[in-house]
Amino acid sequence: MLLTQLETPSALTAHITARGREHGMTVILDPAPAAELAAEIWRSIDIVTPNETEASLISGIQVTDAASAERAGHWFLEQGVGAAVITLAGQGSCVVTAEGATVVPPFPVEAVDTTRRGRRLCRLPRRRARERSGPHRCVRLATAAGALTVTKQGASPSLPHRADVEAFLAARTAAPVAN
Repeated sequence: MLLTQLETPSALTAHITARGREHGMTVILDPAPAAELAAEIWRSIDIVTPNETEASLISGIQVTDAASAERAGHWFLEQGVGAAVITLAGQGSCVVTAEGATVVPPFPVEAVDTTRRGRRLCRLPRRRARERSGPHRCVRLATAAGALTVTKQGASPSLPHRADVEAFLAARTAAPVAN
């Protein structure tokens, strides 16, 4: 798997995503900071993970809720991306694939430090590789990890272990998300 973002020049991003695709890697793009990209880059992305601001800037669709996130997600799919996971802060995440869209709701917690909250989806590649599960289950796990992360102080000490995430999910009565 290849996880990249837009802090590198777009020509380099185009090169590494194309090479990743050529080598059979799952290519995940965190499009931060938001920037206009050449059309061929989108076709080499399996999963894009923008927040609502990045999705708005890139797609031209103002993302404010799940319905507008779904429209923006379909814009990414129309560009050639395999799946879009648009984070909506306190509203959760909208997962858009060719099969449809699903909102993964947030887990209400009392936030202590939100330093690492936005990067919870960076753990998607490891989860997908380990479990070979679909994006919906991975996003649910990442959402739970993000909820746990903000309950502790400090960027590194706040990162939960897998057992903590599983226990957190087991304690919640949220309906399971299909793979």
